Amino acid sequence: MLSKWNYFVEPFIHKYYKKEWGLSQKDRKQLQAYSQKRSKFGWDAESDLFEWAFQGFPTNKKFSPLLEHIQYFERQRNKQNKTLQSILKKQLDNVLEGKEYIESQMKQADVNQIIGKISNLLGFKMTGYNPISAYLACSMIKGSSQGGANGDGIYAEIPPGEYDRAYEIIIHEYLHKALRPHKYFKEIQNENLRHLYNSKVNKIYQDELYHFLEEVIIHSLSDVIIHGINPEEKIDQTIKYTELKKLRRNRWIRLWTATKIVAPILKKYLANSLDKDETLAKINQKLKTYLENTSQ
Repeated sequence: MLSKWNYFVEPFIHKYYKKEWGLSQKDRKQLQAYSQKRSKFGWDAESDLFEWAFQGFPTNKKFSPLLEHIQYFERQRNKQNKTLQSILKKQLDNVLEGKEYIESQMKQADVNQIIGKISNLLGFKMTGYNPISAYLACSMIKGSSQGGANGDGIYAEIPPGEYDRAYEIIIHEYLHKALRPHKYFKEIQNENLRHLYNSKVNKIYQDELYHFLEEVIIHSLSDVIIHGINPEEKIDQTIKYTELKKLRRNRWIRLWTATKIVAPILKKYLANSLDKDETLAKINQKLKTYLENTSQ
């Protein structure tokens, strides 16, 4: 996260480190070298990298070249003369407490029922549930947490004491991993919709629109339906969050706007107020209109 090796890496950790430690020219060279090596692996290596770290960074032909840069930053001292490594070790208890909280909440949540119904909606066959490894890491910034569902596992950062936020992210990433809704939009039978969903519109999303639509579905299910987040409030918060560059901020606003449109439809489907065909027809009609209007 510190290196911002990819567009999708949020800038919060980089800004935090820069504020607390500063960034020397030597630091910048280390980050650049790390980014070049890390980018070669792509996002699919994320879970393997977490497992490598979890095992204590054993010798690994593929990943070991990253270790010199990791250890370099572990040794760096902040303005209070504390090393990054010592601060991370102090966060371990927070991560372990967060793990216990997440496990207890997962037992109470009926997420697999939602997965079953949405799989049926999108035409995916459920062949049983396989365990998914979930990696937890610390976030040293209150209110800042990222997650991912790349490779074979998922991960979430736990900000100090903010276990609810980490739980939200774990559910969000779990749904990404279990459902992969982009496949439905990418391969949809309707030729006109398939052409639209496979196109790129830079002001909406940086990849094909079917990836954007996966985010809309997952935000609708996890953030809105399961966790009760209000999309309108998120839109207002994002508008005011001027630390993000304009393009990135506007993309988030468009994501939450599309989520506001789709979430009520999925909520009715999950409550058995709409059948499968009605739900898909409404979702595709609403998304088609929104995407076409926004693309202009």
